[in-house]
Amino acid sequence: MNGLADEPFYRGQIVPDGTHAARPQPARYAKPRHALSADVEAALAMLGITQLYTHQADVMDALHDGQHVVVSTPTASGKSLVYQVPILEALGEDAASRAMLIFPTKALAQDQRRSFMTLVEALTTLRPAHWQGLRAAIYDGDVSRAPGVRTALRDAAQVLFTNPDMLHAAILPSHAGWAAWLRHLRYVVVDEVHAYTHAFGAHVALVLRRLRRLCAHYGNDRVQFIACSATLRHPTAPLRHLAGLPRHRIHVAAASGAPVGPRLHAVWNPPWRDAAQPSRGRVSAVDEAARLLVYMALRGIRTICFAKVRLTCELVLKRAHDLCRVLQRRAVTATAASQPHRRHDARDLCRQLVSYRGGYTAAERRQLEQQLFTGAVLGVVATNALELGIDIGVLDCVLHVGFPHTVASYRQQAGRAGRRDSAAASILVLQGHDGRDQAVAQHPQRLFDGLLASPVIDLGNTSILEIHLQCAAAEQPIDLDDPLDRRLFTHVVDDATDSDSDSGPRFAGRPQRWTTLRHIDAVCYDVVDVTTGETIEAIERARAPSVLYEGSVMPHQGRQYLILRVEPDARVATARPVVVDYWTSPRHATEVHLLETKASVPLTRTATPASPTAVSSATAATYAHYGILQVTDHRSGYYKLHLRSGYLMETVDQSPGPPIRTRVHGMWIDVPPAVVAAVQHDGGDLEPTLRGAANALCRALP
Repeated sequence: MNGLADEPFYRGQIVPDGTHAARPQPARYAKPRHALSADVEAALAMLGITQLYTHQADVMDALHDGQHVVVSTPTASGKSLVYQVPILEALGEDAASRAMLIFPTKALAQDQRRSFMTLVEALTTLRPAHWQGLRAAIYDGDVSRAPGVRTALRDAAQVLFTNPDMLHAAILPSHAGWAAWLRHLRYVVVDEVHAYTHAFGAHVALVLRRLRRLCAHYGNDRVQFIACSATLRHPTAPLRHLAGLPRHRIHVAAASGAPVGPRLHAVWNPPWRDAAQPSRGRVSAVDEAARLLVYMALRGIRTICFAKVRLTCELVLKRAHDLCRVLQRRAVTATAASQPHRRHDARDLCRQLVSYRGGYTAAERRQLEQQLFTGAVLGVVATNALELGIDIGVLDCVLHVGFPHTVASYRQQAGRAGRRDSAAASILVLQGHDGRDQAVAQHPQRLFDGLLASPVIDLGNTSILEIHLQCAAAEQPIDLDDPLDRRLFTHVVDDATDSDSDSGPRFAGRPQRWTTLRHIDAVCYDVVDVTTGETIEAIERARAPSVLYEGSVMPHQGRQYLILRVEPDARVATARPVVVDYWTSPRHATEVHLLETKASVPLTRTATPASPTAVSSATAATYAHYGILQVTDHRSGYYKLHLRSGYLMETVDQSPGPPIRTRVHGMWIDVPPAVVAAVQHDGGDLEPTLRGAANALCRALP
């Protein structure tokens, strides 16, 4: 970091007061009040773990006392061990015990199973006769649907690694087959609990309530929940809101005993393209991040660069590869005599800088994860797919392309570097065109001392309540006189039954199949490289029209592919590798039509006006509405945009394809006539003004 000031590309990008040095913390150890079994203690010793951190011992004691637990300690503080050890202790005492570990992503479940099996293998080595029969399985959408496969997995496994979607759609609706599991379920782990927020959080909260009532149906009232996260403002909130558990039954472990190494944070604002003409804007954040990535990689500093969207992810990697090739042409090598600070030859860097994001095939993702874990690559550019706790080995530096929406997300990403007590750096590369990023440049210390936002879970969302109330009733009839049903669904039942909507035929039979928890489209288009015949990517159906069209350029692992043909019926697109200096963006016009208004409320200065007269006179005639909209998208060609500058190079006309119509739920606001008149009076352009206001509203809403 000190050497950055000597680099030719450094022009004072670190903003005033834009650095923050976090103090290191030594490890603190403790013994649990209730000693671990000899087997588990010996297995931990085989893995080099001879002492427990204070928070680990604290959690194990709370679980032994029958409490539910929230673990809110930093990344890499050993949170996985706090649930792995109790699960194995329970299985050592009673082989019929079961544990379910719920993760928000498939990749995280895969990673945590690998970690868990390392401990199981140590136990098996010590006492094979007792432990070799333990089975821990992944149960997600990738498990084969061939007859008997999922049933065999269910019957054999004692520990299940799954996600909320499978719990909702596959396990709870088939609870009769899972009766033994639900009867003996001892622990439910909900990892990365901060990810369950907004509508997704409300869905998961009701799924966990359904799980609890089915456990009770099979006579199991001893299930204990363990929730984990590195970024929580109110630690008890997740289990209270997600699982409906009482506050007095929840124990919080928030004081970490794990060691923390020195960490340096820096806020980096790209320089002006021309200081004499600020109207030309700032240098691209993509270029700046790519330079920093290559700078770190040349020095052997393992780095992860987070990008908010897939295209940015690929553009950063492409630019980094281009820089490596420039260095290669200049024959820049790492020699101890001339440049001792460089540890890696520029010619090797292209293959040691990779990207990781959604859309890659499962096999490619597993290969990338293995390369990251073993240290085979020096740098990875990733979307938030790697923000969560997947173990990708020791990292030294984190780069962020743009402020990642929330302070909690920034800290979650920054925590990926400096595992345990090693030193680490985090550089936030701001986007010059983004108003919120530039606000961070003016107040950088808010990143370090600002309060975290609490996850927002609205259990009063009638649309979601109706869905899960019917799912719960289909699984087991709801008895309003039953204390558990009333406790789990207190206002759920009241709000949903007060609604004037009915279930309709789509909820008949098995309602779970009609509802997804996070609108993930399982139908994908395969993109096939015609030069090799291999499928290089799977594009979700909803994204396909904006990504796959004849002439579009699709980036993949720093390479570019020209889309030759799209076959919608077969859901296949063919492509070939190209090298061009542009990327493409579809030309389209969007129409929004109102189909149904479900609710309207006046905008007020206060959340709940005491009377109609309390409504502000300035907003009395302004209403916010919620309802069903039809969005129609017309595409008529595409733009070619320069890779580095983003400037328009060419507009390509194509025959208009069939319009794409989608029904969505949305909200809209009546713009007061006085506001329209004021904008026009000042000579403003109304359409971009309203678009800017809409974007600001989207950023401000949770």
